[in-house]
Amino acid sequence: MEDIEQMRFIGRPTMMILTLLLPLLAIGWGCSMLSNRNPAHVHYIQIRDSVVPMDLYVSVGDQVRWQNLRAEPVKIGIMHGVDLEQTSCDKGFRKFGVMDDFATIKSRDYVSLCFIRPGIVRYNIWMDANDATGKISRTAVIHVERS
Repeated sequence: MEDIEQMRFIGRPTMMILTLLLPLLAIGWGCSMLSNRNPAHVHYIQIRDSVVPMDLYVSVGDQVRWQNLRAEPVKIGIMHGVDLEQTSCDKGFRKFGVMDDFATIKSRDYVSLCFIRPGIVRYNIWMDANDATGKISRTAVIHVERS
């Protein structure tokens, strides 16, 4: 009889924890599925000695990929126009779980973002990822429009 009473006592806190924890897990899973959904379109920005295109028009939810076609790494810096926490499908902009407005792009690799709100995004490319005072691209613009 004592064992049954102990099981009831242990069972109630466990059930309470599960009752609170399961909805939180479901919300987290749903949010991660939403942020990793497939974008409507993928737009490519190619980085060589220059950045092409300098002006890009995309729709909300589209993915933008910055491709480094150079032999050495480059650095991208989002200047302003977007709260990176309001993006999805990011690759390369997250460090230790926190969004950063700078990302290094290895040679023959890419970083990407999906913009979930309309607006204008301005960014620059540093042609030498390790030299903040070196060659930098003109400020390029991404116009994010409603579909």
